Amino acid sequence: MKKLISLLICLILTLGIASAMGPVPEFEIAPRGAAVMEVQTGQILYQKNMEEKIFPASITKIMTAMLALEHGKLTDVLTVSEHAVYSVSGTSHIALAPGEVLTLEEALYGLMLASANDCAVAIAEHIGQSEKDFVEMMNVKAKEIGAKNTHFVNPHGLHDESHYTTAYDMALITREAMKNSDFVRISGTVIYTMSPTNLQTEERVISNQNAMLKQGTHYYEYAQFGKNGYTTQANNTMVVETKRGSLELICVVLDCVNAADKYTDAAKLLDFCYDNYYKTKISKDVLQPPVAKLSGWFGSIGQVDFTLEEDVEVMLPNGTGVEHLDYRYDVKKSYKTAREYHAAVTVSVGEEELFQIPLSGVATKKVTFYNVLKTVLLSLLVIVVFLLGVVIYYILDADRKKKQRRKAKIRRTLRVKKDI
Repeated sequence: MKKLISLLICLILTLGIASAMGPVPEFEIAPRGAAVMEVQTGQILYQKNMEEKIFPASITKIMTAMLALEHGKLTDVLTVSEHAVYSVSGTSHIALAPGEVLTLEEALYGLMLASANDCAVAIAEHIGQSEKDFVEMMNVKAKEIGAKNTHFVNPHGLHDESHYTTAYDMALITREAMKNSDFVRISGTVIYTMSPTNLQTEERVISNQNAMLKQGTHYYEYAQFGKNGYTTQANNTMVVETKRGSLELICVVLDCVNAADKYTDAAKLLDFCYDNYYKTKISKDVLQPPVAKLSGWFGSIGQVDFTLEEDVEVMLPNGTGVEHLDYRYDVKKSYKTAREYHAAVTVSVGEEELFQIPLSGVATKKVTFYNVLKTVLLSLLVIVVFLLGVVIYYILDADRKKKQRRKAKIRRTLRVKKDI
């Protein structure tokens, strides 16, 4: 049980959100929305309008790929439907034909490298049995991982006014997708050659559309995988994941008018974060949240402890040591009995808040003579009040019936006299 609690605490800690305070870049970026997240801690090192709802375009396919890998096998066989081909005709595709057979892995390469919308629909129909049901799975998964400002209408990202996300939510979704090594491998492939199929006699050579992965003007040596998006309404969007040393960063840019800017601005942001932050640990002995009362029906029945069992990995601005940090605990004085107990600690330097660490508490119930006596006395009081209520009810009811009998007797007497 202790190990389970420790694991739960560690899991919650990794979901902590850092406010993007600390170092401020001297440059401006073109995208309307952006976020840089450190993968292990989940901290946001930079943000610009990261909670604003913006059209994602084809970076939607990160969620599509994640669900495909979660619910399917790479060796699954897909048969392409007419809907998968004709519902997205005239948009990005790899020229699939109705009745064509390919594996889920091949479809995923088409999805993530060529941004093929025909592959997106084929995958959705295979995993969800229908495109509509698959989209429902997408929205359920988004809420599950905390992407609360995201709503999907399709598996590919073609424009719809009700299809939106945020820079922060896309970082969360990408971080979740990265837990599957096949997702990272497929998304980071630069060139893939697809074998002939039952309806295609020649090989298809598919190239990754993200220029940060390929030698050239926008190549970024630390990039591991990336996904681009574009529609007229969304403009250019992109997610790129990078690793330098032991630090892994996810950079999301949304609504960038100039296609080249998404690359140059992402590179600037990534370099800025790598150059201005470092990873360290806050010792479990340093964090000492106050103990809260556990309240029952009749008062305190124990306590809730938020003491951590593991050190906390965090990203800090260069020049800021753990000894410079201040901690403010958001812990209620008392909690009612529940399955989970939540609190938080805000970490700051002086008056500047850096980030919050969610806390998960463990309840300990304590039975004392005073609590037992109070419970017994209050229980007796409740019983006495109840019995008193019952007695009063029967007295009043008896009196009411007595009056009704008297009135009935008077009516009978008057009726007899009238008859005489």
